[in-house]
Amino acid sequence: MTHRLSHRRAHRFGALLVAGLVLAVSAAGCTPEGDRANAVLLVNGERGALGLPAMSWDDELGLKAQAWAQHLAEVGQLGHSVLTDGVSSDWTALGENVGEGGDLGAIHDAFMNSPSHRAAILNPRFRAVGVGAVISKNVIFVVEVFRG
Repeated sequence: MTHRLSHRRAHRFGALLVAGLVLAVSAAGCTPEGDRANAVLLVNGERGALGLPAMSWDDELGLKAQAWAQHLAEVGQLGHSVLTDGVSSDWTALGENVGEGGDLGAIHDAFMNSPSHRAAILNPRFRAVGVGAVISKNVIFVVEVFRG
């Protein structure tokens, strides 16, 4: 006899898993390198909670995202990059989330509460992600770039 979680129970389990990841990330301390890695964990936690495959880390997207996060920190305001800048032609879809805040957990929550940012994180076409994070004047600038 096999046991299957109901859709509602599976969703609740996924939500608890993501909430646990947010708490762990918040307790882990803030460094740009740690924030980059933790952002990928949070993104993949959201995807896993809904049965979507995890995205793999992409060095090219990571370099693009980090350079753009640095730019945002320097100018002190949010804005999107030109998505195709710095990305090879090996893609069928590109997406980007940009955010700022006091900690990574709050930025991730804001992404998930925004329909367009949430759609990028949960887009099943996206297979790879790169994240940039820069701390400037106690504000974290985060850029997530997605490739499908």
